Amino acid sequence: MKKSYLAVAAILGAGIFAGQAQAAKIDLGEGKSLNFGFRGKIHATYLGSIGDPDKADLILGVPDTRLYAKGNISKVFKWGWQAEFTNNAGDNFEIIDAYVLLDFAKEFKLMAGLYKLPFQLNSGIYMGWSLLMPVGLGKSRPDAAGTPVLAANPFTNPAVERAPRSGSRSPQVTAWGKVADGLFKYYLTVVDMRDETSVNNAKTGYGLRVEFAPVMAGYKGHPGYVLRETYLGKQNTLALGIAYFTQKTGTANNKSLGVDLMWEQNLGTVTPNLQIGYVDHKDFRGNPDDDRKGLLVQGQVLFNQKTMLGKPAITFRWAQSDPKTANGGYKATTMGLAGQLYVKGVGNRISLSIDQIKNEAPNTKDVTDVTLAFWYFF
Repeated sequence: MKKSYLAVAAILGAGIFAGQAQAAKIDLGEGKSLNFGFRGKIHATYLGSIGDPDKADLILGVPDTRLYAKGNISKVFKWGWQAEFTNNAGDNFEIIDAYVLLDFAKEFKLMAGLYKLPFQLNSGIYMGWSLLMPVGLGKSRPDAAGTPVLAANPFTNPAVERAPRSGSRSPQVTAWGKVADGLFKYYLTVVDMRDETSVNNAKTGYGLRVEFAPVMAGYKGHPGYVLRETYLGKQNTLALGIAYFTQKTGTANNKSLGVDLMWEQNLGTVTPNLQIGYVDHKDFRGNPDDDRKGLLVQGQVLFNQKTMLGKPAITFRWAQSDPKTANGGYKATTMGLAGQLYVKGVGNRISLSIDQIKNEAPNTKDVTDVTLAFWYFF
């Protein structure tokens, strides 16, 4: 026992004092292990004016700080956990992820708990810390009005039942895996959180996602459960995903379709990345006559030569929402451009971005924000 404590202390000491950009890992033997670490974002945003009384202003903030952990009880029984301490949590920390994974084989894995819904790539399933742009489409600007980056944002989790204040997590059970050496990947998920006779009368939700990756041409698809928007040239990626989710709530029957295409290829000097995303929601989140569509094009060019701070990249994004409601609905568009330095992986980087937000609703004006963002992921 004493030797085990000394081993743990040595691992923690090496991980913390060496300043490694990775989680501390404890190997307990016999297939048992524990990884844990910290991640966070620091933003400095110059907000463009949206009119009286909100003037242009500089706002400094820490939108997210999290503690995460994952481990293996055995080669088959695994788990994950994550909690938020700032943006959503208020006075108390808030659980973001809590799940158990039964890793039977690469062709079949079974997951249960609170985690990201396997929907469209740009709609919440991606790891929020690997966003190509520093400000997500589902975020609200830190102004007094809480203006959304993309009004009536369709790129999000369509399930009625979600974790508190979360746009991506839902309580669910998911079967997923890869077949034919990764040529195909599938997700089958069931979402249910409350008694059907309680608030919203939400019935069980059902989701399906299928991916295709042309492995015969040397490409790979998304390797794990969580989809990422970039692998920084560590693998040549070409993946086409199609997702569908449905859930009945009261008299409304939400039906959501998502399509995404991602290409990333290491060409030696540079690694280009291009993504196209499309979503179409009917009775969005159980709201009758709330139909919304979305189209997104984004990508980047990563320069593989590392500078003193990291690998530089130029990133762009264009996204549009097209809602149709009982009142008509108004299109909204956001365009963004960023310069980035990837210090270590996708979770440690520096970004400087410009985002322009347009909304066709009456009495609104175009607004431009500038954001300097720092990520750390240990």
